[in-house]
Amino acid sequence: MFRCPGALSVRALAKINLGLEVTGLAGDGYHLIRSILQVIDLGDDLTFFFREDWPPGRVNIICDDPGVPSEGASHYNLIARAARAMNPPFGIEVFLNKGIPVGAGLGGGSSDAAATLAVLSRAMHDRHPAEIEGMEEIAFRLGADVPFFLRGGTQEASGRGERLRSIPFLGSYWAILSCPPVRLSTAAVYGAYDQMEAKPRGGMAPGAIIRGLRRGDLMGTVPEIRNHLEQPALTCEPRLVRCRDRFAQATGKPVLMTGSGSSFFALYQDGEEARRAYHRLTCEPYPNTKGVRLFLCRFRCGGGWDISSDGGGSVEHRR
Repeated sequence: MFRCPGALSVRALAKINLGLEVTGLAGDGYHLIRSILQVIDLGDDLTFFFREDWPPGRVNIICDDPGVPSEGASHYNLIARAARAMNPPFGIEVFLNKGIPVGAGLGGGSSDAAATLAVLSRAMHDRHPAEIEGMEEIAFRLGADVPFFLRGGTQEASGRGERLRSIPFLGSYWAILSCPPVRLSTAAVYGAYDQMEAKPRGGMAPGAIIRGLRRGDLMGTVPEIRNHLEQPALTCEPRLVRCRDRFAQATGKPVLMTGSGSSFFALYQDGEEARRAYHRLTCEPYPNTKGVRLFLCRFRCGGGWDISSDGGGSVEHRR
């Protein structure tokens, strides 16, 4: 029998949406979507301590972000729900260092949940989660984006987000993220979408985006990328309009919103250009940027989590 290790560390990575189209409603109330999801090298760092002297399934989370459910509220955290879904015969203490902003459309909570499933697959079975029957069903019950983070890389998502198709890409891509000090509820943004009399028109041209990725020319498809949740997000939080416009003005590039917001990103195919732009943004302040967090990130073609990661990754600047 495989003996559970005393502790494991994992880096849970963020994502951006290269477009998001709402295509309808499922019978269970979920929205049907189509999106291209991309892992980036911005992440949370988690260390799991396995407590055989604790009651089975007890989970305690200690986090450096006061806005994340932890300590006495640990049971509200997706990490705890993911851990309990694996029926561990021991207790678990998790130290969570948040690098992914909360409520920013970057999938931090879902990524943490997927990383938890991966860690417990290793700790309990010494296996990769893809080798465990029913793992993606467990993941989807936790959240629509969790199966994506189990797979990672670049995926075309459809249905409620659970239908995934891997997309290989050529070339290297960078993104500068602008994360305003605003947290948006995904449910609230979808609610605002439902209330819109005139729904966003025009698809996000997933075929063009996929062809661009495959031939190494994503930048040529940027004008065709659409996010149907951007206007509802701006309705929920009008301050984001100024944040978006100032970021676009500062980068001189098209600016895209990821997920249900509140983060925006600008894409680069030249790493040196991306680094110069990031340096300029962080060293030469532009108006109305108080509290905005800026990150320079790179597209990842690997998984959505790294067990025993060395903690490398994105650069952050906090204004």
